[in-house]
Amino acid sequence: MVDGDDPLHPASPRLRAPLLRLATWNVNSIRIRLDRVLDWMRRADVDVLAMQETKCADDQFPTLPFFELGYEVAHCGFNQWNGVAIASRVGLDNIQVGFPGQPTWSSGPRGDRRPGGAGRSGPP
Repeated sequence: MVDGDDPLHPASPRLRAPLLRLATWNVNSIRIRLDRVLDWMRRADVDVLAMQETKCADDQFPTLPFFELGYEVAHCGFNQWNGVAIASRVGLDNIQVGFPGQPTWSSGPRGDRRPGGAGRSGPP
């Protein structure tokens, strides 16, 4: 079948746009699994990796190894609890920590913070 001949899947210029490889990983401590994460990122050739349970404070997140691979990083974490990070080689902007209008966890028993997000406008 020639591209565009299938009525359920017509050809579209959007289909010819550059692809973005996005992955997510519950790393369960980035400091313990850093070598595995970096090795996998090299092999998988991902553009963006979202990580959960980084289990480190912001100043403990190993940003430099990601930078050396060509990634920008945004991280939100608190001591050994929780933590999320986004590593992107297509850039990060509009980084937000927390959810606007929602209560924070900072008043909770452990002082946890809500995860954040980041966006990228424009093509990769």
